[in-house]
Amino acid sequence: ADRPLLIRKYKPAAWIIVETSLAPEPVRFAMPHAERREFGDIPHARMTHLDAVDIVKGGLTHARMTMINTDRPSHSLNVIGEVKGGERPDEIVVICAHYDSSFGISGASDNAGGAGVMMELARVLAAARPARTLRFIGFAAEETRMQGSKHYAWDLSRRAERAKKARGFNEKKDTTELDRHVFCLNIDVQGAVIGRHSFSFCGVDDIGASVRLLARETALPASVSKGAGLMDGSALAAVGIPALQFARSAATGGYMHTSLDDIRFISTDALAKAGRFVECYLRRHFVAGKALPVPREIPPDQMKELEGFKKTKPKPRKARRR
Repeated sequence: ADRPLLIRKYKPAAWIIVETSLAPEPVRFAMPHAERREFGDIPHARMTHLDAVDIVKGGLTHARMTMINTDRPSHSLNVIGEVKGGERPDEIVVICAHYDSSFGISGASDNAGGAGVMMELARVLAAARPARTLRFIGFAAEETRMQGSKHYAWDLSRRAERAKKARGFNEKKDTTELDRHVFCLNIDVQGAVIGRHSFSFCGVDDIGASVRLLARETALPASVSKGAGLMDGSALAAVGIPALQFARSAATGGYMHTSLDDIRFISTDALAKAGRFVECYLRRHFVAGKALPVPREIPPDQMKELEGFKKTKPKPRKARRR
């Protein structure tokens, strides 16, 4: 948290980030405007760990770095599909995955794998005639601080505030679209041939208990923890929607955001296993027309942790005098 302050304090001409893994190429990272506001317009680049070792061992004392940066406006779109619920259509369950990747790479595990699982779930569950509305979302711009999911959550929150201020709105009887969102299941980084499944959740402890129970029943080795992660589900949890996040970690995780995150390290069996687990979980708890298994509630201590995931309306910039 203090890194932006330290960098600005020492006013460097540039700074270099040395990779902490032995990946043969630097991680590709797009710097969004939010980070520029934190760090300032200081040029910086990433260097492989082995290149840095050679420089240090060689006793380098001076270096010149020439950089050519591109800065252009761009936009991206969230992709949304919906299966309307039959018995409880006003209860919306979001099943999501981000579909963007770092620029210039395939992003096979992060997150073509997760997006593929999400799309297959949409195909399978569309024929299930679910009791609740299932909203499948491919979020954009996750790699630039989750801008796609933050926008979705912020838009829900903004429209809810407007609806509650409208004449005739009765808080005891009426609900907003935000109120009708009852759960989010986010799928991120999937498909590694050798790896370990992990879950994190925001909400009451019963969410973790339900995942642990199904993992034991299906013999899925998995860790389950409580708390926000740097994934899209946290943006929805920040506006009060309980969220479960599902990922598969692997040694090849060091290749994420590089050209080595490709299909060689992806297993169709691993993707199918992840999809079957999520399908079973959704069918058991949300597709059936029974009462919701968990309350629509985020405990106060978790809401405090989620403050950083909220998106606020951008403030207009003041014109500079010249």
